[in-house]
Amino acid sequence: KRETVTDDFLGSLFRKSNYYRGESERIEKFIPKEDVSLNIIRDEKEELDGLYDEKFLEKNDKYSFFLGGDHSVIDIRTSIEGGETLLLVKDSFANSMIPFLTLHFSRIIVIDERYFNISLEEYIGDKDIDRVLFLYNIRTFYDR
Repeated sequence: KRETVTDDFLGSLFRKSNYYRGESERIEKFIPKEDVSLNIIRDEKEELDGLYDEKFLEKNDKYSFFLGGDHSVIDIRTSIEGGETLLLVKDSFANSMIPFLTLHFSRIIVIDERYFNISLEEYIGDKDIDRVLFLYNIRTFYDR
């Protein structure tokens, strides 16, 4: 099921350039057919109520509706039994993709390297990671 939460979204490139002659965009929330419960810990201390933070829909940074914006580490444990653990290394571009991944993994560890202060190798050493996904916008990918 798909639900439009705002049709008044202008992204960060618009805010940087302040020149846009098109229409604003929609932000949509996708609600899975299957019920999956989530336990989400942000920055190893703060528990989140869900994948979406509606207070950002009233602010300029509407994209932070997804997970409340960017953070160094978000640890998502799902009710998917026997599934794999995914390490997602990303920039903000990936925030809207994370809800789709929750149906396929028991655990998703999300790392934003811009705010992460230890080496990935050191962090991964004691984790039981099955898969790694690097998900960046093209500009970030090119800069890496």
